[in-house]
Amino acid sequence: MVGGVSDLASALERKTSLDSLFGSDSSRSRRSSLTGSCCSRSHRSSLIGSCSTRRKRSSLVQIGTGHAQLTGPRRRSCCDLASLSRSRASEVDGSLRSLVAREVDGSVLSRVTSLGAGQFGCVSLVTDGRGTPYALKALWKGQLLASDGVGAVVRERDLLASVSHPAVVQLAASFQDARRVFLLLEPALGGELFALIHMLGRFDEHHARFYAASVADVLGHLHDECGIVYRDLKPENLLLDGTGHIKLCDFGLAKRLRAGCGCVRADERTTTICGTPEYLAPEMVRGEAYGVAVDWWALGLLLFEMLSGVPAYRADSDKEVYAKVLHSDPALLVVVEPPTAAALIGALLQKLPEKRLVGREAVGAAPFFDGFDWEALRGRRMRPPYVPRLAHATDTSNVIQVDKYARCSSEADGALWDRHLSTALLKAREDPFRAFPCDVWSIDNNV
Repeated sequence: MVGGVSDLASALERKTSLDSLFGSDSSRSRRSSLTGSCCSRSHRSSLIGSCSTRRKRSSLVQIGTGHAQLTGPRRRSCCDLASLSRSRASEVDGSLRSLVAREVDGSVLSRVTSLGAGQFGCVSLVTDGRGTPYALKALWKGQLLASDGVGAVVRERDLLASVSHPAVVQLAASFQDARRVFLLLEPALGGELFALIHMLGRFDEHHARFYAASVADVLGHLHDECGIVYRDLKPENLLLDGTGHIKLCDFGLAKRLRAGCGCVRADERTTTICGTPEYLAPEMVRGEAYGVAVDWWALGLLLFEMLSGVPAYRADSDKEVYAKVLHSDPALLVVVEPPTAAALIGALLQKLPEKRLVGREAVGAAPFFDGFDWEALRGRRMRPPYVPRLAHATDTSNVIQVDKYARCSSEADGALWDRHLSTALLKAREDPFRAFPCDVWSIDNNV
């Protein structure tokens, strides 16, 4: 139970229509069933179109050391392998090799279906010899080398291996073959939080409180226990597991701000400009050094989007979005009672990071969370407002597939990057993929 509401279906019966705000597209505000497999054809088409638009803009990365040059929505590497010391690389290699021995049974991973594709490869649902499902992220080595993306995937693997939290997708193993590197991940087949927001139009305050609290708790863990700034919080990166709890995924832009684990200090900052345009914090847009406060800004934007159904900063171009981030204060599109939600959003969306509400304890103490049972949330004793319907362990009916992103990369795709791989390996003094174990599993031809 969350705020006395047992599930989102009951919220649908009471929710205010948003037709006047969003035009005649009633599919944004009304839906008869909440599972992806039961979407109406017109609504599913609308949702797929919206997902496609958001993913075209996905995450941008532009290396910056003071002066920001915000360009198109392309995703680039924030660091390279040379930034890892030899001792650190050895430590990573040892810790990740131990992951290979986790209870992943069998020498062959069999592909079930595609879960999506990105710039460097694709994600497939696979099963091991016991039929246990995993999400397998496969990346072409040649493309990573050509785009300086090796450091980013090594760092993502390193960070995922170091984080243990129930709201973070867990890394089961990593390995490589002659042409690709692989991350074997815990699957989360309940769909994206973004899709759920779209299907409902918006959340009421009780449901938004549950998801905001879940995100605040995992951000606090990353900042306080792991020393990590996430930098890419948005509804698309919040997946739902089979019980309805969130799973934070995609650590490609995350960064450890301190050498060891522990709470990030205020003076520990970085300068790389990265993230999604609508979710960039003002200090990042200004090209200033920043710290974990950028994640709390993003939580404010997430809460706004959950309550309003649309991003706080919307415009036809990235340049207009950045201008609004710097100079505009968003207003909720609906009246939310009590007004504590708007107050929390205002505290999180302070333009100056030193005035912003930051930290798990401070955010958790906000009036919006009065009476919220944090211990029940952390102990997974709190029933989520929405529980996906999964008919079996590999049911992907809740995963919205966008045709452009659903196709797994083929041998033909990889052949385009093999020349970069062979050239780079000839020039390299050591194997840039040495931290990924070899000869672990054979992969069927369709992965």
